[in-house]
Amino acid sequence: MGVVPFRPIGGAPVLLLGLLGVAAVAGAQPPEQPPPADSASPDAPAKPAASSQPIAAPDAAALAQVLFEEGLALARDKRFDAACPKFEESLRLEAKTGTAYNLARCYEVSGRVASAWATYQEAARLARADKDAARAEKAREAHEALAPRLARLTVVVPEAHRLVGLEVVRDGLVLAPSAWDVAVPVDPGDHVIVARAPGRRPWRQAVTIGEERVNESVTVPLLEVEPPPSSPPPQAPPSAATAPVRPPPAPVAPPPVSPPPEPSTVGPTLMWTGFAVGAAGTLVGTITGAVVLARAGQLEDGCTDDWCHPDLESDLDTTVALAHVSNIGFVVGAVGLGLGLVAWVTSDGDAGAERAVRAIHLTAGLGSAQVVIPF
Repeated sequence: MGVVPFRPIGGAPVLLLGLLGVAAVAGAQPPEQPPPADSASPDAPAKPAASSQPIAAPDAAALAQVLFEEGLALARDKRFDAACPKFEESLRLEAKTGTAYNLARCYEVSGRVASAWATYQEAARLARADKDAARAEKAREAHEALAPRLARLTVVVPEAHRLVGLEVVRDGLVLAPSAWDVAVPVDPGDHVIVARAPGRRPWRQAVTIGEERVNESVTVPLLEVEPPPSSPPPQAPPSAATAPVRPPPAPVAPPPVSPPPEPSTVGPTLMWTGFAVGAAGTLVGTITGAVVLARAGQLEDGCTDDWCHPDLESDLDTTVALAHVSNIGFVVGAVGLGLGLVAWVTSDGDAGAERAVRAIHLTAGLGSAQVVIPF
């Protein structure tokens, strides 16, 4: 057993446990020392001028650098469970050879051999794209060194079980039909296989890969037909012996008969009151009108068009006042007679009388009056 130096880019070496398979001999060479930052080692930062990768946005690039540096600090403290997610996000934001290589190392020391194997291959691809042959070779060698340690899982789908619309999922990843019956490298740990198809019951199975260098397989069975939704059995009608006896309905009492309404006395009262007021008003208007006419004849001898004798001014004022009284009397008489007439004509009780009262329109002026009664 030996140690694999974990050298972050431009930083001090961090030692990671690994299997070398080389016997220790006396006089062995000292462990490999980290190369300078400007060398062609995978730990050295890539030269931007030679990069052929897409350039990330400034904000994304800055965040990727911060996450990368945090991942290095966590890796130096051997907190690889926290370091790997930092490298993963940094690589997603900005694909760089150094980031991919450090992420692969983080996977390797965490026991995720398949993830490390695949990520070393990605680091080699990025290095070749950057025309960095030394880094590409280093990542390729690490990739090939992990191949014998891989554990593989094969999801077997027999031809007879390949239903129309069948979908096979491993750990949340949908496997294309071309990936069925293929031994795929997986990390040690628990893996879940799910198969589903239209009109069939879904199938699920968990498998645990406990160590490296094992080959496991899971066979998807022929999915069972999904039964139609069950409906409740029809209930037989109750027999005469078991049917509950219902009491006869209680007789419904007829609604109480309300006594007939008492005849209203508002209509006749309003009629006679209106006739009385009308007669009185007409009588007052007639008497005062006759007095005004008599005085007018006497005043014509002492008054011209616009002048009267001073001795006749008092008589003139009295005559004018009596004329006003006469007018008012005729108006009151007309209103009273109208009310009495409406109350007499309407025959539907109080409502008719009230409508008749509201329908009367009275217009009065100096020396004249008008009563409008619509029918």
